[in-house]
Amino acid sequence: MSRPPFPITEKSHRLRLVKSDSDDNNSQQKKADLNRKIIVRGIAYPVDSSGLGENAEPIGQYTLSTNQAIVEPTDVSGQGYLWEAEMSPTQEVAINEFQLLHSALEGPDIHTSGNQHWLMIQPQFKVRYSSTFYAAKLGEIRLVESQRFMTLDSGERATLLDTHQLNEPVLYLQDHEDSSIVRQQTPWQMPGESSEYDFDYRILQALQTEVNGQPVRSITVLEQYTSCFMERPLTNPLENSIWVPIYAAINWGWSMRVEPDSSGWAITRRKLMLPTVSHEEWQLPMWRSNTLEC
Repeated sequence: MSRPPFPITEKSHRLRLVKSDSDDNNSQQKKADLNRKIIVRGIAYPVDSSGLGENAEPIGQYTLSTNQAIVEPTDVSGQGYLWEAEMSPTQEVAINEFQLLHSALEGPDIHTSGNQHWLMIQPQFKVRYSSTFYAAKLGEIRLVESQRFMTLDSGERATLLDTHQLNEPVLYLQDHEDSSIVRQQTPWQMPGESSEYDFDYRILQALQTEVNGQPVRSITVLEQYTSCFMERPLTNPLENSIWVPIYAAINWGWSMRVEPDSSGWAITRRKLMLPTVSHEEWQLPMWRSNTLEC
């Protein structure tokens, strides 16, 4: 075996690191990244020592019930929830990923079971939710502006549901057994998980042929819904998190009239407002009543 043209020493095996200006910049950037505070929307932070910055406007609590949604002010010595604010250069908001893959309205249809009939429509939202940065769960808050009434054979109108007197949306509840504020909630997802879900909660209106002995000529439903997709970060205890919007509100609705006929009921007026993503600024869903109280 011939000898190499130069002596092989321990020093000759080593790569020599040449320091450059870009190395200094990268080092400074990495150091800045390590010092940057990660903020999660919907998680409680101490107001007096959180360092959220001058532009931060945390809320004290977002309390939900079937009767109303309340945004409470912060207590300077307590906790606050940041869900919408402009961050400082030393802060970064971690946001999980929500994708609306498909939306549609299925129906309207007349559903019959025994001697009972219902007018039915089923909104469908297929979504992909990725808990990229933190564990959380997904759900929908559904608000509605509604007017439902029966026209009797005498021409008299009997109100079934009317929210117009409040001049604002109310929480949608299907019946007296329904107490779901955030409906169709997904399981908790751990960081790094991604799943697809179908949100497809049906809307029903019972159809009756007479009221107080008077035949019903028609039943009319005029409604506009707002579907608000929300997420709640997983905390311990759970009370240290609130539901916050993860996507822009989606508006949809229907305008229907049905009349009794020889086969049961027939749809005589049908107008659909297909799901449309709002371009308005994201807001916490607010209401002061529900459909059962109207």
